[in-house]
Amino acid sequence: TERAIPRLGARGIANACYGIARLRFAPARATMRLLGAEATSRIEEFDAQGLANTAWAFATLGIPDHRLFNAIARESEQRIGSFEPQGLASKAQHARAAALRGDCAPERAAHQQ
Repeated sequence: TERAIPRLGARGIANACYGIARLRFAPARATMRLLGAEATSRIEEFDAQGLANTAWAFATLGIPDHRLFNAIARESEQRIGSFEPQGLASKAQHARAAALRGDCAPERAAHQQ
């Protein structure tokens, strides 16, 4: 399954992350890390819902992927004028959950790179 990740596309990656998190499928941590790396490298391809679902999935599973959270934050910041209010609220909720766990602290992310 890991070999198929690059062929999923942004929507497929977001949907896979969301589905794994909805199932709370803990053994999928390695797969989530691969999905996170692929999402980070293709972050500009994600729509607002994909950004929100991906952030929610990693926050829900408690998987700290600093590069991914920072990429989502940067991409969201660049597109903030085009987001719908519901999308903004969703992203804010997911970012808050990640921040409360310390998953997206910029100073921690710099040390992870």
